[in-house]
Amino acid sequence: MVPIPIVHAGMDVVLASQSLPLALEQVPMNRGYGIRIRKAHVLKSNWYAIKRSGGWVLFVLGLLLVLFSYISIDLAPDPSSLWAPVFLVWLRWRARLFRWCF
Repeated sequence: MVPIPIVHAGMDVVLASQSLPLALEQVPMNRGYGIRIRKAHVLKSNWYAIKRSGGWVLFVLGLLLVLFSYISIDLAPDPSSLWAPVFLVWLRWRARLFRWCF
């Protein structure tokens, strides 16, 4: 079985990798991908400024969460433990929390 912190680290790597195109201003104006706020769609300069800063914040957050996942690998319960679903639900909740960003 895969340890739960490794699963969390995988989700964090996905978060960090999906935020890089935003941070590097490679995403043109659209309504489907990026930090979704109204002010971003007013001007093209707003779009890139908001996406750049939000992309870097999400990238750093993803890297910090990967680091935390590896630091906490000894603290997480065994995947067959009764506490394992709690950690997996936390992963699902965190994924839903960041889904509005992409």
